[in-house]
Amino acid sequence: MVSQFNPLFNGEQSYLKGVETIENSHKNNYEGFMSVYKWADEKAAQTVIADMDRAIEKGSKVIRKHSMVIRGKQKNPRILDSYMLIGKARFYKRDLFPALETFNYVTQEFPKTDASYEAYIWAAKCQIQIGNAEGALVLLDEVYNNKKVDDGLNPDIHALRGMALVQKGNYEEAVEALDECLASGPSKEMKIRVKFLQGQVYTKMGLRHESSVAFGDAADLKPNDYEMYFKARLYRAKNFDVYMESSKKVYDELEDLLDDEKNKEYQDQIYYAMAEVALQEEEFKKAEIFLKKAIANSKANPEQKALAYLKIGDINFSFKDYVPAAAYYDSAVTTLPTSHPDYKKVQKLNNSLSRLVKNIEVVTLQDSLIMMAGLSPEAQKKKIEDYIDNQKELAEKKRRAQELKELNASLAAASAASTGPTAGGGTGWYFYNTSVRGNGQASFINVWGSRTLEDNWNLKSKGPQGAFGGPGSGDPETETQSTKPIASKGGPSNKVGLDLESMMAQIPNNSFALDTSHLLIQEALINQGQVYQLELKDNKEALKVYEDFMKRYPKTQNTPRVLFSMYRIYSVEKDEKNAQEVKNTMVNDFPESLYTKKITSPEALSASENEKLEIIRKYDDCYGSFSLGDYKKGISKIDNYLTNNTSEFLRAKFLLLKGHCFGKLGKTEEMLVVFNEIKNNYANSQEAALVNSILSQVDDPTAVASNEVFPFKFSETERHKYIIVFPNKGVNANQVRNGVADFNKSFFKFENLQVSNIFLDKARQILIVGTFQNLLKGSQYLESIRDNGKFWGNLPRNNIEIFIISESNLQVLYGSKDTEQYLRYYKLNYEKKK
Repeated sequence: MVSQFNPLFNGEQSYLKGVETIENSHKNNYEGFMSVYKWADEKAAQTVIADMDRAIEKGSKVIRKHSMVIRGKQKNPRILDSYMLIGKARFYKRDLFPALETFNYVTQEFPKTDASYEAYIWAAKCQIQIGNAEGALVLLDEVYNNKKVDDGLNPDIHALRGMALVQKGNYEEAVEALDECLASGPSKEMKIRVKFLQGQVYTKMGLRHESSVAFGDAADLKPNDYEMYFKARLYRAKNFDVYMESSKKVYDELEDLLDDEKNKEYQDQIYYAMAEVALQEEEFKKAEIFLKKAIANSKANPEQKALAYLKIGDINFSFKDYVPAAAYYDSAVTTLPTSHPDYKKVQKLNNSLSRLVKNIEVVTLQDSLIMMAGLSPEAQKKKIEDYIDNQKELAEKKRRAQELKELNASLAAASAASTGPTAGGGTGWYFYNTSVRGNGQASFINVWGSRTLEDNWNLKSKGPQGAFGGPGSGDPETETQSTKPIASKGGPSNKVGLDLESMMAQIPNNSFALDTSHLLIQEALINQGQVYQLELKDNKEALKVYEDFMKRYPKTQNTPRVLFSMYRIYSVEKDEKNAQEVKNTMVNDFPESLYTKKITSPEALSASENEKLEIIRKYDDCYGSFSLGDYKKGISKIDNYLTNNTSEFLRAKFLLLKGHCFGKLGKTEEMLVVFNEIKNNYANSQEAALVNSILSQVDDPTAVASNEVFPFKFSETERHKYIIVFPNKGVNANQVRNGVADFNKSFFKFENLQVSNIFLDKARQILIVGTFQNLLKGSQYLESIRDNGKFWGNLPRNNIEIFIISESNLQVLYGSKDTEQYLRYYKLNYEKKK
């Protein structure tokens, strides 16, 4: 009685208060998969720590003071309730591993009880939150179709099975599990969320009609949350099947949403949905118009704006309009969250297109400079002055057009809200009308962003950094090609301004400078061809570039390489006539070239020639990693080659590629070291000429920056754990765990450190030691075990990863499985703190 009506009651009240806070602040994930439950994220969990800690304290008090173990059995049923309360409170404050341990304790110590069945369900919730769908399904198997389990738990069992199967990507089984949930009598709230999740799963499966029906069912259930109701109607329209419904009906529904005043803030999403309908009917111009309207009406939703940019980029890419596609993809990557499922794919494509555009710009620039070199100094000066005047005139026209646009927008806003100075039904000035002022303010923010009230507020330099439309933002709607930065992220930037002296200095004024310009053009053309051929898989465009190269440079040291690439394309395309013509050209004009011998008589190559071909193959392999954006792997391959090979053949080229890899990683200091090595040791090489051109553009040679955005948060005060990541196969995990436990007994016997191991993925396990109260304690343990410990059992020294990590970052890492990314973050944030 004391347990139930004193501490346990108070603890439950604190717990319920915390749950209510979390549910009231919950934000639904409409872009990813909907959660059937309103669970806490990291931010929300922080708001209920006090409530949940009080619940844990009261539950612990009941266990400590009122336990009644008689002949090995617990006789006080409130003890079991207290354990469940502690586990649930830990779950909502996102102490997921301690919560999992609590629920596991209940299932082991109180088997085949109602509480144990509920504990299996809550343990599965923990596993889903951690990201271990397989573990969740194993736990749910204990209660799935178990006749001893109360029927009231069935909706949760089926819903969680559906969520776990979605997490695994088993969508067909997930839909079946969610159907079972709907049939088991869930609450209206759960039914709505399950239907919404089903709609998302059907969308992922490409079943548009089924998805549209599911979202329609969710809307028909009239969710209390208006945003969910709007999204259900919107997604019902977006997923219409052109073969099952009339597009007019769908457009009418979307027009109705546009006309509803409540949906004013959602207009960007509605126009985006209209674009998707147009794309279903392959009306690409119409789709692009809708997408541009979505961009124009996106005021407070940068992610939606990014998706519109992405979709326009996709349209241009599908028509092989690569240059405008690159601009739109760049705008998308700038604002698209790194957690978005398409982010890595878009980033990779953007990297390829950025390299393509950069090399196109190199050719254009060097062609212009070579043309200028043929003019007299007076003619050069006149041409540059005319160009500068023209650019200033264009900028002034653009400024006036922008001012006119803003004025029209303000007048339109005023006209929409009022027909005269008596707006709002009064006789006062129309600016007193809150609707007019609100529209004007929204228009101002859309154009200028948030500005502090100060002198010169309208200067570009005062604008928000990284906002759409700002200088260097990559927004194709607001930047001309001439104002965009040429260099990609992580590399040197273009520092030449629109002034006569700096532009005159670029013009090649001697034979060496002219040769350098031609080398830059050759390298840029080859790079263009390789991007088309190897990355974009567009052999037709690659051939156009290679043919252009052959017209310009029919007999240079790079020509056999280009001819070989053309031969490979013709061979793949089974164009025997052109393949033979290229082969004949190589035999007649470059009989001694390794590329020619590789085609004509590979068996007749000498040992040294075969060695050179092997070096070329290794270089191509390294370049392949670079072209795929795996710069770290590219550096590793290059270092391995340079360490184990002494040949000077292509050595400068390997170094140049390594420098570019460092540049892409934002490691400017390392890049400059490599480039200076080329400059000093290979002064007369083609690579040195390219390096000199790059070094002349570096603003700050000492700058070191990392542009990678990490999902982790650094905290010295948060609790930490010690981690060893090791392979599943060939390692005795129990022996490792026992060895670490023995070490703890010898050196940290008063710290009460727990040692456990769980599967990270199919190939790896992680051993977890903790918990340490802060970073300092964790670092002390790390150094101690490094100095005094040893590798236990058959733990492979060259195939393990060891680090400390905060509890919140451990959950992020467990979800992503990307230990390489965490180790990069660890090196930047932990090792530098020492």
